[in-house]
Amino acid sequence: MASEAVMQAFSADGTSILQNNEAPGQSVFHVHFHVIPRFNADSTWRRVRLTEQTRADRLRQRDALARALRG
Repeated sequence: MASEAVMQAFSADGTSILQNNEAPGQSVFHVHFHVIPRFNADSTWRRVRLTEQTRADRLRQRDALARALRG
C-alpha cells in the first residue's frame, strides 16, 4: 500500500525500498524503511535533496501522499 501511494503521489514509475536498522546517526536504534519514488529517466540512483525543493513543494508532496494513503 505505501509503495502504491508513493507512486501515485509522485507520479513515479516505480519505487525502491530501503531498510535500515541500527544505522549510524541513530540515537535510538530501530528498524525503519524508506520508500523512494523512482522514474524511468533515473540513473541507477537518484536522490532529491530537500534543499533543492521549496517548502511549498514539500507541503504539496506531503498532502498528495496523505491523500493517496487515505485512498
